[in-house]
Amino acid sequence: MTELSVRVVTSPRLRCSATSRHGSPPHGRSCPVHPAADRPPLGLPAGRGALWSDAVMDSGSHPESGLTKSVWSDADFEEMGWHDATLHGLYLQQTDDVVPRLLLDLDYVVRWVHPVRPAKNFTFWVAPATLVFEQVWDLEGSLGLTNTHPELEIDDVHRLAPDDGRSEWPQWHIEGHGFDLRFRAGGFRQYVRQTPRHTPAPTLSAAERGGCCFTEAGFG
Repeated sequence: MTELSVRVVTSPRLRCSATSRHGSPPHGRSCPVHPAADRPPLGLPAGRGALWSDAVMDSGSHPESGLTKSVWSDADFEEMGWHDATLHGLYLQQTDDVVPRLLLDLDYVVRWVHPVRPAKNFTFWVAPATLVFEQVWDLEGSLGLTNTHPELEIDDVHRLAPDDGRSEWPQWHIEGHGFDLRFRAGGFRQYVRQTPRHTPAPTLSAAERGGCCFTEAGFG
């Protein structure tokens, strides 16, 4: 197994030591599934993210999958989940500010669909999405590459209270199967780039998703 370590120092102002799983749905808040019979559809946040406007956040919907909008923010965190989302690309984008942005290209599982007999396996509503973290620092992690074509799947995304009390920069932990990322960030925004597809697996082909992409625009 080849392990690629990530260590990024990004800010002189801030000391950065950026040194079949699909047989049943996940449980708890980390579950991104919202079967119509079991859970409410996505898109009922209590508030809005301070970094972005309400007009942009209200774009796009897909009633068949239960998706009520195509642009999300950290204000929606409790309504979201990334279990079994496939990571296709990672981009650390330098900005005019001191700290960079972190962009992730992934297949987001909008909804798990319970099998109807005689079928035994879940099916999925999946869409390509760009997950963007703003004001990123103290980034560290590793990628475990077991073969020449690794599949990087997210197990969960955690938002943690920082030890230094600076709540405006929570600590984020992207826990994956074979990889791990931890960092501080001011918030996130997720763009669902296409209408969801109903698929037998929680991932899309390159042709279906349009290759690796970091476009920051929701459909609709």
